[in-house]
Amino acid sequence: MGTQADTAVRFVLRGATPDPSVGMRSLVDAGVYDIRRVAVGPRQSHGPGRQDGDACVLVLEGDVEFTVDDQRHALGAADLLWVPAAASRGFVAGDDGALLLAIHLPRGRRSAPSGALAGTVADQAVIARVTAHHAEMSAKLDLLTAAVAGSAAAVALNSSLSALVEYWRREVLPHAAAEEATIYAEAREVAGGATLIDALLLEHGDLQARAQGLAAFVEQSAAATPRGGDSAPAAVGQPGGSADSPRNLQSHASMQAAAAAALFHVHARKENELVLPALVAAGHALPPILERMERAFSAARRAVR
Repeated sequence: MGTQADTAVRFVLRGATPDPSVGMRSLVDAGVYDIRRVAVGPRQSHGPGRQDGDACVLVLEGDVEFTVDDQRHALGAADLLWVPAAASRGFVAGDDGALLLAIHLPRGRRSAPSGALAGTVADQAVIARVTAHHAEMSAKLDLLTAAVAGSAAAVALNSSLSALVEYWRREVLPHAAAEEATIYAEAREVAGGATLIDALLLEHGDLQARAQGLAAFVEQSAAATPRGGDSAPAAVGQPGGSADSPRNLQSHASMQAAAAAALFHVHARKENELVLPALVAAGHALPPILERMERAFSAARRAVR
């Protein structure tokens, strides 16, 4: 379904400092859940303790040993651990420290309460996994968008735009197609789901149109790149500046990229907080849906030329 956390994404999650002992930083606080980046130094430990809400931990870098109710779990990069509410939990990092992405259900909220939102631990683990993947995709889009906005030379603008468009083509749009074929198809049958899915499909269409607009900017930036490839964009009103100058092109492309990324952020939250919980509430098992989605994503990605 997803991509590995590469150096660029790790930098976004880590922050400006490479010091692995800087501790915890909140990335998203959605009220019902929050997402935290946790950096721990070599052999640093935390706990044991208990929380009322469930938690899911994804190891991004390094290794860590978790203890959950006296059971030990040795985790390395890309390993995921589900920690149920009220369980005793604690951890110690390995010799090189660790960088973790932790999803918590705070303020005493349970991810699988009795009643309408009841679901299995496996269902909640899927929601946590999809939420983490959406956070990774959002971070990558933000980073690539920032590169477009910060391109001071025409050749750099073309390169940064090309990288952004390639990520949309090979990751975001195939991901959207896989959702439509699996999660959306299931959710449409849920009570009240058809209206929500129709709205999300409209947003998919808007995302695709914005990605196509960015691809057009790539062609324009290639045409505007001066011979030699390293000249800075000329400002409008200065020699070489015009409505079609590289400087003006950079401004328009940056706005388009930022708008597309912002739409994706909001769109992903609707899937995390509305679509997946609605499926759980209706009694749909999420693990097999996720498996089908991963296969659909692989097929959609292979179809990209």
